[in-house]
Amino acid sequence: MVVVRHPAAGWAATYGRVSLALPERNQDSPEAHDRVNRQGALTHGLKIKPGFEFYDKGITGAKDVRRPGFERAIQAVVDQQVEALIVPALDRLSRRGMRHIGEVLDAVDAVRGRIIFVREGLDTSIPASRAVIAFLAEQARSESQTLGWRITNWHETRRLQGRWTAPRPYGHRVEDGRLIQIPEEA
Repeated sequence: MVVVRHPAAGWAATYGRVSLALPERNQDSPEAHDRVNRQGALTHGLKIKPGFEFYDKGITGAKDVRRPGFERAIQAVVDQQVEALIVPALDRLSRRGMRHIGEVLDAVDAVRGRIIFVREGLDTSIPASRAVIAFLAEQARSESQTLGWRITNWHETRRLQGRWTAPRPYGHRVEDGRLIQIPEEA
């Protein structure tokens, strides 16, 4: 049996994603993801390739949002520029469920690449990991749907109470959840 060495053996890219919603209460940060990803690279004997640290910031629960950092990170593995993609946790890669994750894993597997999920301790090069990843992908999807429902319910409750929850429109300020006109702007 001939073992073919990966063209980018030993090199990894990293990916992280945080929400812009309520940044003051967000435990995730680019710095936290960077630290976790670097530790994951050391643990797996990989080096992070310069210029291959990808990141997205966005609104949690947004539908059909483009994630250019995600797309570039996956493409780096598919193009065999790196052997592995290191992600701090599975739900940071995707919350779209097992179909989406399965398609990503198929593309990565086809080029002998791998994805390492640091928090979960999963490496897609280990065959038994895929079943666990599928389960966790559906769990992440369910959590995303639950979060979306809670946020929608909160906005509706605030609206019924006459409370403003969106960014202030020009010419107004928000005081105690109510819009107050600013004469100088209005």
